[in-house]
Amino acid sequence: NVVVVAFSADGRLLASSSQDQTIRLWDVAARTSIANLPVPSALYPLVAFSPDGRLLAACGGIGPIRLWEAPSGRPLAPLGEASRAATWYRSVAFSPDGAVLAAGCDDGTVELWDVAARTNITTFKEHFRVGWGVAFSLDGRFLATSSSDATVQLWKMPSGEHIKELPHPAG
Repeated sequence: NVVVVAFSADGRLLASSSQDQTIRLWDVAARTSIANLPVPSALYPLVAFSPDGRLLAACGGIGPIRLWEAPSGRPLAPLGEASRAATWYRSVAFSPDGAVLAAGCDDGTVELWDVAARTNITTFKEHFRVGWGVAFSLDGRFLATSSSDATVQLWKMPSGEHIKELPHPAG
């Protein structure tokens, strides 16, 4: 089963992930698979392209956030391998400038990573349940996070200052 798909910003590349713990990178114009990227720790790999389309990030299980160069599929050093080896990463998103990667975790924390340096900028916790989603505003000034605690949290970037909790009751 194919679980997730994502286009690069220029529409030239497509990434698709499946339950076989593999991400396939596609050349859209040629309609051909150009790389198979293993994600051994991810039950359902979630993917995101950097805004310039040169990097692909994946998470979705225990272990690190994996990074590859696109379109070559060359693996890069992962993020979070040592610090969060027992944490499930549930979501991943690049900032609009591609410098920061946000990741939502099953313990309710959100991690911000410096992509170039491969270092953790900060980790913050406002959710008390699984962190499902992360998304930057188009101008990069804000980060929104969602959780199974029925809230959306808003954060000011790059400081990570918590701005507001938006209750989102099930309806």
